[in-house]
Amino acid sequence: MIASACLPACLLSAQTLVNGGFEEAADGKVKGWRAYGTYACETGTVHSGAGSIRCEVSDGDKGQAGVMQEIVYAKPDKSPVLFGGWSKAEKASAADYCIFLDVWYEGGGNEWGVTANWSQPTHGWEYAAEAFYPEKPVQKIQYFVFLRKGTGRVWFDGLSLERRPPALGIKAMRTVSDFPRSKTGVQVMLEFWKEAAWCCRLTDAAGQERERFSGNGSRAVMTTGGGAAVSLHVSAKAGGETFERTVAFPAVQRTFDNPVKSGCAVWTADSMRRVTPLTYPSGAEAASPKIVLELARNECESAQLLVTAGDDGPVADVTVELTAGDVVLLRHRYLHLRPPEMQRLQIDLRKIPHDAASLVLTGTVASVAEGVTP
Repeated sequence: MIASACLPACLLSAQTLVNGGFEEAADGKVKGWRAYGTYACETGTVHSGAGSIRCEVSDGDKGQAGVMQEIVYAKPDKSPVLFGGWSKAEKASAADYCIFLDVWYEGGGNEWGVTANWSQPTHGWEYAAEAFYPEKPVQKIQYFVFLRKGTGRVWFDGLSLERRPPALGIKAMRTVSDFPRSKTGVQVMLEFWKEAAWCCRLTDAAGQERERFSGNGSRAVMTTGGGAAVSLHVSAKAGGETFERTVAFPAVQRTFDNPVKSGCAVWTADSMRRVTPLTYPSGAEAASPKIVLELARNECESAQLLVTAGDDGPVADVTVELTAGDVVLLRHRYLHLRPPEMQRLQIDLRKIPHDAASLVLTGTVASVAEGVTP
């Protein structure tokens, strides 16, 4: 519910889309929309109500899937254009995954490609919205929503288009897994249209409050354990405006599978590889963790020694040592791993024998167990 009693009457009237929730559909088509590429009517996966649309792309740069609606204004004006909607994604990797507006001005001129974008690649129901402030009176808007120039599967629901300034409310809502810091945790990021004092409450299926977060500003970020039967209650206040809304708290699926099921794996990577706590070794890397460094006199080269813990428990009391002639280990520290985290050690080769024109170093890293020095 949005408390709108404080808004002037002129802000309460707004031009909206026809069938923005895709509730009206027949013979595989949704009322009020034209196909942009391909789409399918959906009743099993919805954000609200009984319908949504599903769009799938597999053709790379040539693929497009979505719908379009055209709105023509009998009395063009310069009122702000407020638009947004909900989407869910599976392995979306595309140049365009968004609401996309083409705007025609009265008397000539256009504004092409005004967008509100969702994140990629995989997420539960996520809200995105934007406000566009036209330079001249708007005569026509073509409203597209699509996945284009890429691959993946997405769903769209609850789309809107209004001609008014944004009131206090949620501009964007995104959720991501808190893995690997916790196995089931979820991080929620809310963006408000205005600076506000906000409060977010999590309740269980019985309505009992589980957690509460509060703060000030245009963004709210919170991390919680989540759960299937949890609701998120959002309230905010800015000046004379108030806002309240309750949404189902999303259960975010973990999209990364740790291949290390028990103990830990020791592996290596070159210095150019970007490694995060969600970077896992391949089977070949875990089976044969070798380091090969090649460099000439007065040159430096580096490599990464990586330890990934398994899902079954922590790895403690691990010591890493490197002894190989003139190789210098610049970072040597005690590693304490919590599952399923990964730690890395940078190995720099700085010292070259004065009488050598070049040096090739090849080393093999032994397996690591608790209390073992490899």
